[in-house]
Amino acid sequence: MMNKLQKNTLVYGVLAIISFVFFSFILSNILKLSAFYIILFTFLIVGLLFWLWVLIDCITKEPKDGNNRLVWILVILLTNSIGAIIYFFVRRPQRIKEVER
Repeated sequence: MMNKLQKNTLVYGVLAIISFVFFSFILSNILKLSAFYIILFTFLIVGLLFWLWVLIDCITKEPKDGNNRLVWILVILLTNSIGAIIYFFVRRPQRIKEVER
């Protein structure tokens, strides 16, 4: 069963996706571009921002002892979005439990 916060998050997420698609079609008509290119460009920008956020999170909050910090920075830098996703779902929750930041 979903609690109120999860329901609100789901509703806002669906509304955000619908409005994103709607505005991308409007923008495609104004700029005379295919909506596919606008959606692709938006996903690329969002992916780049996510990658930068994860990299900065790793650099600033990963403990300095040992080589974990250096290894994760290299993984994020060399594998781009895949490394950022792996760090976000695997290492970040583990670090938050261990170090509480």
